Amino acid sequence: KSGKATRQELKGSWAGAMGQTQFLPENYLKLGQDGDGDGHVNIWTSDSDALASAANLLKSEGWRPGQAWAVEVTLPADFDYYLAETESQTPNWWAQKGVVRADGGNWNASEKTAPAVLILPSGAKGPAFLALPNHFVIRKYNNSTAYALAVGLNADGIAGRSALKTPWPDEQPLSLAVRKNVQTALNAAGFNAGTVDGVIGIGTRKALREWQKANGRVADGYLSYELASELSAKATGYTILGPSGR
Repeated sequence: KSGKATRQELKGSWAGAMGQTQFLPENYLKLGQDGDGDGHVNIWTSDSDALASAANLLKSEGWRPGQAWAVEVTLPADFDYYLAETESQTPNWWAQKGVVRADGGNWNASEKTAPAVLILPSGAKGPAFLALPNHFVIRKYNNSTAYALAVGLNADGIAGRSALKTPWPDEQPLSLAVRKNVQTALNAAGFNAGTVDGVIGIGTRKALREWQKANGRVADGYLSYELASELSAKATGYTILGPSGR
């Protein structure tokens, strides 16, 4: 009715997300940009419009030009992994804990005063990152750590930055049933993992971190295959037998 898009263009997912940007109609109206200058915001087939609209979303959520989204770091042998996802501090504060950039580089003036959160997407055995505010801006687009990492690491690759120093560990997947069993076991032990839905999100990681700390484990908040087997057995009486997690 407004003339911003034709009925034929209005194609989206079952939830209403449309175009390359997967904007909901509200965001299309609010954030859509005419990147190719043809007078029409076409997020379906115009790459320029889609990219300009996505950039406008990031800008509106507080993207900080000149700052990294995250930087890989290395941790000292005696590091307190409980600090991951629980502290938001400047890079200098983290440096006092022995956290250093893996690339040997320096923080710029803007980054030195920015709050940074340590994230361990694969636990203590995988790469570690200090996530700067731009990481969380990406998560305003899609609130998933894995999504933000994929976007950021691909962007770094396109920009010609070096590969990660610490490789991703080779791990076996966990079934939905096992993940639910873990949440059930944590809740039963008094560590609030929230709704038993099999989604290992912030709440479950927090509960797991508290359980690890209380049981003298490395409190990295990461659900490894071995730990999942142990906790699942507490809920069911059975251990995981194979790589399928059953």
